[in-house]
Amino acid sequence: MDKMLNDSKPFYKNIDWGFLVFLCCATYVKLYVKIAAIILYWLLLIYKRYDFKKPASVTWFYFLIAAAGTVSSLVQHSFKATEYKTGFALGVSTWILGGIISYLSYVVIRNIDSKRIADTIKAFFTVNILISLVALVQLIIRSKHLVPYWYWEASEYFGASTGDHITGVFSSNSVTNAMVCSLGVLYFLHNKNFRFAFACLFTCLLCTSNFTLLSLVGMLVLLHLLVGDKLIKRNIRVSLLIVFVMYPVLSPLNVKYINTTYSMGSNKSLTESLRQLDSNKIKEQIAASTIAPNKMEHSIAEYVRKRDVNAYYRLPLSDTVFVDYSDDVKYVQFFGEASAGAGANVVLKQEFLKELIEKWYGRKYEQTPLSTYYRPIKLYSFLQTLTYLKSSVANFIFGAGIGNFSSKLAIKTTGLNMQGSYPVKDIYISPAFVQYHLYTLLYVHALPVSEHSTINMPNSVYNQIVGEYGLVGIILFAFFYLGFFVKKWKKLSYSRYLLLIILAFFGFEYWFEMLSLTVVFELLLFKDVYKPELNAGE
Repeated sequence: MDKMLNDSKPFYKNIDWGFLVFLCCATYVKLYVKIAAIILYWLLLIYKRYDFKKPASVTWFYFLIAAAGTVSSLVQHSFKATEYKTGFALGVSTWILGGIISYLSYVVIRNIDSKRIADTIKAFFTVNILISLVALVQLIIRSKHLVPYWYWEASEYFGASTGDHITGVFSSNSVTNAMVCSLGVLYFLHNKNFRFAFACLFTCLLCTSNFTLLSLVGMLVLLHLLVGDKLIKRNIRVSLLIVFVMYPVLSPLNVKYINTTYSMGSNKSLTESLRQLDSNKIKEQIAASTIAPNKMEHSIAEYVRKRDVNAYYRLPLSDTVFVDYSDDVKYVQFFGEASAGAGANVVLKQEFLKELIEKWYGRKYEQTPLSTYYRPIKLYSFLQTLTYLKSSVANFIFGAGIGNFSSKLAIKTTGLNMQGSYPVKDIYISPAFVQYHLYTLLYVHALPVSEHSTINMPNSVYNQIVGEYGLVGIILFAFFYLGFFVKKWKKLSYSRYLLLIILAFFGFEYWFEMLSLTVVFELLLFKDVYKPELNAGE
């Protein structure tokens, strides 16, 4: 009887408030908030005498990858640079924090009843949706337009970029909000909580993340094909109708961007791009270059004779760069010359970035490889990673080490403020990062704001794991993280679809460092595995 009465309560009367606050703080962008949440909530669980069970392999992954990264950094002699130690400590700490958050979610799932977990999840998504709506109202007031998505002005703060400011409870970027909401759509649809599913879908649309919506549409179609429940199928069709009707009306510029990107990708091939680097153009680049002619000539000659694509993905540096490029950033930060200023829609001045590319790589911005690349730049970054991996045995097995190739940490330690502030005295830039993904990042940020899409950024879990941890990292990710799903596959219901979409999402941000999307994903996963009895129509 007590259970029946409990099940009939409105969800807001059955919330685990401590866990809700923990979730909101653990997914918030600021690291100190996450740390405070972990300490206080751990103490609360001890006070409540929760049973701290043996961690799942998903949790072990975080601690093992931190250990593997330490070995990689030792192999690559990263500790010879005294500035590296601060970034390294931050990187290891982030992995450990991720493991602790994962473990605390696991402990909660194993200790409280499924209905209360489900209601707390509803409350978390409700908080996120409300914060997103408040942000929308603020944008309406600031733009003085009822639909700021239709309003264009010179800074491009509104219009197609309006959704970028709908960051939700996470306060990091709109892509995080959109992808978490897409998980909510699949979770609530499968569990027949249709009002919550539609609310999450509406919030996802507000974020105007093209790739997220395309992934969600694909997953909804797959869910419609594989799920037998007629009620779920009907609401999936309603969801698809909402997307196809509302999104083109809400943000026609984003729809146009999707069409343009597809056209460019289908009409131009990498081979065509490479052909444009003919010997005449290369000679012009040499003439305009500040790179030592003998080095440049040798590199280009090799490229022309053998069509060595490595020269296309790994940029040679100017002679003096190995000595002073970190000092360049320190100098710029000290005088504040690079900042775009308050109210701008970009962090750094685009002209400054172009000048930096010319100074560091010895070629004008318009003459660098990406100027002849006609596909989404994300693909270029993947090929850069593979090129680096094949460059030596040590790189293949161990990768570049923590924060040395492609990660939020690698970007942060440059001191360019593209991933938050960083102490100027501890600025550290790995040569591998400079020659591969830092170039890509600088190139994209020097493009118009409308091109600053996730489809063009090198940010990716796969670039991070493969580039910084090598074969060892790939094995750990496959066996400890993905292996958990394989082992529990028969127990999974909605998590099968969450896994498929999260694998796509992993290609578009450093999610293990963000500690947001993965927190929600793992929570829903643990619930599906250990508390499945109420997953249908909770």
